[in-house]
Amino acid sequence: MKHFFLAAGLLLLAGCSTSQTRIAESDISLMEQALQLALEIDPNGQGRSWVNPETGHSGIITPVVTYVGEPGVFCRDYEDTQVVGDRRTTYQSRACRAQASHWVWVEDVAPLPRP
Repeated sequence: MKHFFLAAGLLLLAGCSTSQTRIAESDISLMEQALQLALEIDPNGQGRSWVNPETGHSGIITPVVTYVGEPGVFCRDYEDTQVVGDRRTTYQSRACRAQASHWVWVEDVAPLPRP
């Protein structure tokens, strides 16, 4: 069930792409691996990249802030930058630690404004 929420969040990200090039299942798998590692061990401000040699798509997950949410659960806000084809999009989201070494996406994803 917990994997369902993370996968749903990643699929939502994939569906947000308006480019003709879409996120592939193999991209989602790499994103999930990078997300779990970034949230579990990377300090705030340090990005963890992923690259899919099959599709040429890439991205970086950057934890932004870590805090204790309700009821005493560790949560992290993070930025997820995806490069799909020639389109680069950054999203903000939140995940909370559901169990040892496993993070679950819990907050709606919104694209950040372009500079």
